[in-house]
Amino acid sequence: MVKSHRAAEARRWRSFEASARAAEHVEPVHAASDDRLDADAALRALAPRIAALHARDRDTLLLYAWADLSYEQIAEALGVPVGTVRSRLNRVRRKLAPPGSHAATRLTWMAKEETDAAFGTGA
Repeated sequence: MVKSHRAAEARRWRSFEASARAAEHVEPVHAASDDRLDADAALRALAPRIAALHARDRDTLLLYAWADLSYEQIAEALGVPVGTVRSRLNRVRRKLAPPGSHAATRLTWMAKEETDAAFGTGA
């Protein structure tokens, strides 16, 4: 009787372990799917706000975000000083991030870090 109980217990444990391993492989897929859904929703909300930007600000943003150009490359492409590129991207960040949001705070911090790195200031 004890032997059959232990065997049944071992089968349940192996079954539990197999289920746990299977769940480990499934969760990242769901997490990635959730991330894609969140990104799609954010893009749908952001697209009209990007379209509403002034053309020069929108061009600057797209060259930075999608073409992955440096500030200097954007300045050269648009025929403007690098400082103008910096101010345009800062203005875009402020316009696109809702006031008081975590995103607004994060974007402001990122802009400060980029400025500090560019000018060799900061901690």
